[in-house]
Amino acid sequence: MLSFLVFIHELGHFLIAKRAGIRVDEFAIGFPPKIFSYTPQGSETTYSLNAIPFGGYVKIYGEDGTEENLESIDASRSMTKVSKLWQIAVLSGGVVFNFILAWVLISISLMLGTIAMIDESNVDIATDQRVMVTTIAPSSPAESAGIKTGDSILSIQGQPISYPEQVINIVKTSEGDVNVQIKRDDELKDITLTPSNTIVEGSSRALGIGIEKVGTISYSFPHSFVKGFDYTLGTSKIFISGLYDLVVRSWQGEADLNELSGPVGIARMSGEAASQGIAALLSFMALLSLNLAVLNIMPFPALDGGRIVIVILESIRNKQFSAKTLQWINGAGFILLMGLMLIVTIGDIRRYF
Repeated sequence: MLSFLVFIHELGHFLIAKRAGIRVDEFAIGFPPKIFSYTPQGSETTYSLNAIPFGGYVKIYGEDGTEENLESIDASRSMTKVSKLWQIAVLSGGVVFNFILAWVLISISLMLGTIAMIDESNVDIATDQRVMVTTIAPSSPAESAGIKTGDSILSIQGQPISYPEQVINIVKTSEGDVNVQIKRDDELKDITLTPSNTIVEGSSRALGIGIEKVGTISYSFPHSFVKGFDYTLGTSKIFISGLYDLVVRSWQGEADLNELSGPVGIARMSGEAASQGIAALLSFMALLSLNLAVLNIMPFPALDGGRIVIVILESIRNKQFSAKTLQWINGAGFILLMGLMLIVTIGDIRRYF
């Protein structure tokens, strides 16, 4: 799944670079060592498959500022020779393609029928409406009892549940243990929990779960793409806000890296999404694609957003940065990103295994 999303991302860079007339030397999925490479007859581009699957790249002539040992016929085909607008377009291509992919995937899932939170805009068309567990607090009664995200709460203390507020009120007003009937896939389970007085600040009794009223939403072909665009745009804004909040808290020393997931966590969540059907899997892929887009547009060295900032600075100062400076900036950014991925992956392994 990650390789497919990276392929789409790099395809955006590749196609726009080709459209701008820039020479593309290599299109690669994964990072070296190289497993396989192929250069079609008459093509200037080598297509490669590499061993480390957590990424990919398009090697565009001149993007690092170096133009040594090149024939004069190719001089005009360097990344540095096209206009700044074309450079920004090439660097933005991956983000744009990931956004478009997310839009298409969400739209398809809306046609097939996907689970969504119930609000005034969809309450009349949603089927199979229910109260679903969306989050579980660490070390909570719910986690200890084996409740999982995606479980539907059918009743508490024998009382049928139709709204999240019912769950909160029944738990607060009950005494002793609480019996919860849930539905997981097609299986009914009765679970007994002891509410905690400390899991939620300001609450006397809580199970440690986040709950929402959800239902299955489906739209016709044209309407699904209109709604899909709205959902994609709205979700992008949520991701940007969340990422900004994470950066601010990191600067303040208050960020928790356990909030992040790497390839191991993504693989686990992919399996959970796949178990809920094709529409859920497509929605999850769309969220990953949007995450990839939002992350890459950040103004951080080695990411697309960081490179766009460099192009803008070069335009303002009317002078290019030296190749050595660009290599140092992007190399340092890449090392920091790989270090963060390693830390997050270790956290995933500890959390799940």
